[in-house]
Formats: sequence, structure tokens, C-alpha cells
Amino acid sequence: MGPLRTAGAWVAAAVVLGACTAPPSRDASETGAPEAPRAFKRIHAAILSDPPYIYNALSPANAAGSDAIEDLVHDGLTVLDNRGERRPRLAEAIPSIENGLWKVLDDGRMETTWRIRRDVRWHDGAPLAPEDLAFTAQVLGDREMAVLYAATPYSLIEAVEVVDLATVVVRWKRPYIEADTLFESPLPRHVLVRAYGENKATFEQLPYFGDEFVGLGPYRLREWTRGSSVVLAANDHYVLGRPRVDEVVVKFFLDANTLVASLLADAVQVTLGRGLSLEQAITLREQWSAGRVENAPANEIRVWPQLINPSPSVASSVPFRRAMLHAIDRQQMVDALEAGLSTVAHAWVQPSDPEYADLQRAIVRYEFDPRRAMQLIEGLGYARGTDGLYGDAQGQRLSVEIRANETNAILPRAMLSVADYWQRIGVGVEPVIIPRQQAQDRRYRATFPAFELVRGASDLSAFGILHSSQTRRPDNSYSGSNSPGYMSPEFDALVEQWQTTIPRRDRLQVIGQMIRRITDEVVVLGLFYDIEPTAIAKPVQGMTARARGGTTQAWNAHEWDVP
Repeated sequence: MGPLRTAGAWVAAAVVLGACTAPPSRDASETGAPEAPRAFKRIHAAILSDPPYIYNALSPANAAGSDAIEDLVHDGLTVLDNRGERRPRLAEAIPSIENGLWKVLDDGRMETTWRIRRDVRWHDGAPLAPEDLAFTAQVLGDREMAVLYAATPYSLIEAVEVVDLATVVVRWKRPYIEADTLFESPLPRHVLVRAYGENKATFEQLPYFGDEFVGLGPYRLREWTRGSSVVLAANDHYVLGRPRVDEVVVKFFLDANTLVASLLADAVQVTLGRGLSLEQAITLREQWSAGRVENAPANEIRVWPQLINPSPSVASSVPFRRAMLHAIDRQQMVDALEAGLSTVAHAWVQPSDPEYADLQRAIVRYEFDPRRAMQLIEGLGYARGTDGLYGDAQGQRLSVEIRANETNAILPRAMLSVADYWQRIGVGVEPVIIPRQQAQDRRYRATFPAFELVRGASDLSAFGILHSSQTRRPDNSYSGSNSPGYMSPEFDALVEQWQTTIPRRDRLQVIGQMIRRITDEVVVLGLFYDIEPTAIAKPVQGMTARARGGTTQAWNAHEWDVP
């Protein structure tokens, strides 16, 4: 990454001076009679993990709820709300072509301008300064940071220039469509710059990222009892106003059944992050009169077809994949496996997504139609034998293998359901549970014979995983993201056009073309969206279920309230 430039020492001096100047407060004598004491408000929350860090980028992937804790104590320039829409938070506005804060230059580069809101302060009282943003880009773009390094987007930044006391201009090497997501977890330069300069090797082990965390969010870390809980106190100087709830206690659970029992016993009031299974959510819905369970669709349950030397070879045929999708009663799967609380996954866009209205016409749909499925298979030269199973002209039985990982309980169950539907139309099926010792074997996972059922992200940013350059091959140690091995120069061109198209209307047109192509060719057999339940006690107001796309239930924690 290129050098990160600042505007000079006078800016830092002015920022420090600003930190010493606070607006005068008004006491009760100036406003009349003193207010009556207000009852202390507390919420007990639960997560299903024991997170090692507050700064979530350092936490392991299985530290469920650690991202919600960070959202409670830290803020970025923008935030995703519960509908998946991006809002300005610490920034005055989100850069866009329309407001002039996002500029695409004639030489193929671009610029985004960020302006910090007035009176944004770190928990230690220091103001959020443009230098903090420049420092964040420097650290997260540093390849020597083993875990914190963010190849995209920070590797695409050419420079971060401090313009004045509240403004930075980010100069990009090339267009990047998610540039408006930058600075979601700023780092405090005044706290960390010395340690970063002295020893990068130990930087990620600093107490700052855990017990000594200093953030910008509605709550500040008061107490951390390892293996038990964190106690978070309301931030009196939060830029959007002091939170209505004085204290949030987040308790750590390692067993979901114990967590459910604590909800039923009124020991905790809400759940944060991933944790509850659908079955536990249903139990709570039936037994927990003191609260409610809100369900939000999350990741897509999908089937990847093998498109590189599949066995049988017919798996690479578009009509065959269309037949296999027509054969599955996906709505029945939703009813049986998700208690009717989810929806069928027709494409990588959900009815609740803000872009759905603009993109739904591009989706090629495959409704449950076993008769049509059999017609398509017979059109490929197969005929049903006396045993009801299809075979080719040489008498070779039509049979496919489908794999699923056992790391998530929904996957084996969904796999067996899909296998049953395929067998009903006359296709032989061999279901395979991926052995735990091979779950991390990239070669084994990349070379599945015909189909693999997985759980994966379904937001629009996922289209890039199907670019030919992401194909899992021996020469890249099978490390790509293109699971089916889909290779199409036309689709690659659309991905590259999408990745450099900034205006929303133009970008949606490109996305529509990508959706049309991958649904028409059945590059993925979408089944349904998994459900992530959130338990919320009745007294808790203003809290919503976790939304997909990177936000948590804590996105609006400053608005939560209890009587």
C-alpha cells in the first residue's frame, strides 16, 4: 500500500487543543427545580461463546456474539441497520456520487471524502481525529499484521490525506464499490501509535484489544470477568446521546441449553449474535411467556454443482441441473426444517433486501415440478427402468453423490431431504456426511463428484466468488472461493464491470445481468435461507433481530430501553 499522508503537525496540535475544550454543562440551578432521581436501568444479555477480545477482527470465527459486544462499545463511520441499509453514524454523510463525496477520476482511480461529526469522542475523552482514520488505514493495510491485515479494501488505498480537523480524503488505486464501508472499526492513534512503531510483532496481543479497550460506542467497558461476563456502562458523551439503559451485562455461555434455561429463569433478557437453534427458538416461543423470539433470515442453504470433470458428467449439463432444482419442494423444506419461518432462496437477493424490487425481474425461478424435472432428464437420453430409476442407453444407472458438512445441524438434514426428492423422480443418490478430519481438507472439498450442500453468504457482494480467477485448482492449493468451478468469460466481464461501477442505478443493472445468468444456468441450486433467532424479553424495547450482511442486534443499542 502507498504511503499514508497527513496534513502536518498543526492539525494534531489543534486536535489535542480541541480535546481540552468541552462545552459548558448546565446544572439544575440554571434550569429550575432539580429532576427526580431516575431508576437505574440494566439489561442482562447472553452470547454463546467466551470471546478472547473486544476488537472482533481478532476473535476466532466461532466466537459467536463477540461482534455484538464490539458494536456495543465501538462505532464506525457508518452502520448497517436491521434492514441491511447503510446509515451514517460517526460520519456526517456516506460518500456517494450524488453528494459529491465519491469521485471517479479520469485515470481510473477514485476518491472518497469523509467528514467526522462534531463532538465525537473516544471513551477516554480524546476527540476522534482524522489522524485516527489515517492510522487505521495504515495498520489494517499492513501485511505484517497477521490477523488484522485487511487485503480488501485497505490494500487498494493509495493514500489517506488529512484535509482539516474533521475531514479525510481517501485516494484509491482503482474503483472499489464498497468504499462506503470504510472505517467500520477505527483505531485510536493516541493510544496505539507508539506500540505499533515499537513492535509490530506483539501489536495484536496488546491489552487494548481486550481488557483495556477504548472505543467510540454507546457503552464503555467497565469490567471483564474472563469466562463469565463483561459489564458495560453507558457512555455519557456518546455522540448520538446518552443511551437510555445505564448498564448492559453480557454473560458468556458455552452451552445453548443452559442459555435457554437462563432465559426461562429470567436470568438474562436478550440474546446477541448467533446461538439459538431453530428448535430452541420454538421451545422458547411456546414456553417463554416473559419474552418473544424474533427470527431473521440469514445465510443461504444451497447446493453447489461440480462443474469441473463431474461424475457423472451429466452434472455439468444445464438442463440436468434445472431438472434437479425442479424436483425439490423447497417450500416444504422451509415448512419442515425452518418451521415455515424462512423463505425459498430463488437467488442471492432476499425479498427483505433493499435491492429486491429492482432485481426480482432478473431472477429465473424453478418452481416445484417433478413432471418437468423428469421431462428434462428424459430429454437428455435417460429412460426409467423397471425399478423406477433412470439409466442411459448403455444401461448405466443415473446416480449422483451429494455431500454435506456436519458442523451445522441443518446441513445433514437438508441433504437427506434433497436426496429424498431426487430419488422420488428416479435419480439414484448417495448422501455423504463429510468426515470431520476431512472438513478442512481443501482438495477433498474442492473435488466433490457431483453436489455439495453448504451454508453460505447470500448478500450481493458474494458474486465475486464465482469469478474464474477464484476457481479452486491444484496450482492455488484449492484455496479459491469458486466452489462449483464455474468459468465463464462473459460472467467474469460482468463481475469486473460490477466491481468498477459506482452509481447505484448502473450497478444494479449489472447485478441484474449476473443474477439472470447464474439463475438461468443454475450455477447454484438455492434452497432456503437459514434462520437466526433472537430472544428478547417483553420489557426490552427498541431491539430487533440480527440482520445479515455484517450488522448485529446491537446496531442501535443507544435506543434500547426498559421500564
